Amino acid sequence: MFSCRYVCRSCDGNWLATGWHMLLGGLPQAALPPAKEGSELGPQLQQLTALDIALLLYVSLLGSAASYGVFFYNASKGNLTPLSSLTFLKPMFAAGSGFLFLGEGLTPLQLGGATVTLGAVAMLNAGQKDA
Repeated sequence: MFSCRYVCRSCDGNWLATGWHMLLGGLPQAALPPAKEGSELGPQLQQLTALDIALLLYVSLLGSAASYGVFFYNASKGNLTPLSSLTFLKPMFAAGSGFLFLGEGLTPLQLGGATVTLGAVAMLNAGQKDA
């Protein structure tokens, strides 16, 4: 109750919009598995261990709430261009992790795209330091 009052007192429209966005975006994600899996979902959920649930909560909380918090904190401090440009690196980290940990291959086209992306992010961030 205390945290709700504190958040409501100190939030602005961006936090409110983000909260509704996350809630409304999560509703279809919560409804689709039962619709798709049907009667198979219950036994699958029973196979989850405490570690599985803890890891899912960790990824969910850090991947959503914490990242939004960091984003809006940085937004209140100044220019968002350098921070926003880093979102272009997410697919590269996913592909790199797949290559390193899962043995997935990368095509020359994917490596070329990664090179272009790295160059663009570097130019964006270098341009921001000069301005």
